[in-house]
Amino acid sequence: MEKNKKYILSIFLIIYFVFNSCAFSKEYKKNIITIIDPWIKINKINTSVASGYLKLKNNTNEDDVLISVRSDFSQKSEIHEMTMVKNVMKMSKLENGIQVPVGKEIVLNQGGLHLMFKNIDEKLEINGYKYVQLKFKKFGNIKVKFYIKNFEHSKKHDH
Repeated sequence: MEKNKKYILSIFLIIYFVFNSCAFSKEYKKNIITIIDPWIKINKINTSVASGYLKLKNNTNEDDVLISVRSDFSQKSEIHEMTMVKNVMKMSKLENGIQVPVGKEIVLNQGGLHLMFKNIDEKLEINGYKYVQLKFKKFGNIKVKFYIKNFEHSKKHDH
């Protein structure tokens, strides 16, 4: 009888850990476009803007384009790129979106490609989350849960 209890407990623990690892994954898949580790960086000094970061992986047989982004917490959501021009960092909106070629991983990170949320009209709580809709030219809309981190936390974890 004791052996059966241990067996049942082992099965329960395996199911529990498998379920939890799936339930709390930071990876979203739809139509084989994979969204990895989406997060929003907030800055305590300027709470009317925030930036978003993630990785996009295209495991399909067609190139695609991230053409727009939309959120319920900001009046404007845009796709941006930061570049260096004569030792000056410039930020610009990408009107044509971001190409996501077949088999490639595109990284949106600090100092490069990123999402920009402007005129934020609700409080973003550190360690909370907000949903953002990503729109792809071929594969449509994907609603993604973005985790919120503060500026200091994200600086400590940059590589």
